[in-house]
Amino acid sequence: KDYYVSRVVTRDWQTFSEPSDITPPGFASPDAPIRWDNATIIAFQAYPDKSLGGKSSGLFFSRRDDGSEIWSEPRPFLREALTLPWNTGGRAIDPTLVLD
Repeated sequence: KDYYVSRVVTRDWQTFSEPSDITPPGFASPDAPIRWDNATIIAFQAYPDKSLGGKSSGLFFSRRDDGSEIWSEPRPFLREALTLPWNTGGRAIDPTLVLD
């Protein structure tokens, strides 16, 4: 079965909207969304068997501008994490974005 990063909306923590997908299939493990530069940004990962079509995973993010319901296509970041000398498995998982 395919997997996605999806979102639901609630105002009262008792009723929720239907899930809507933020990503195409093959992305998972989202971090908590952050607010930055008049947008909401969320980080997540890709598993090797789906999104990248190869042996490596990767770290990605999507952005939604204020006033929009449309999320950007997943964009990779920290690609060098896949090639660090100690990363013999070629995986990068569970990204977290931190504002300083």
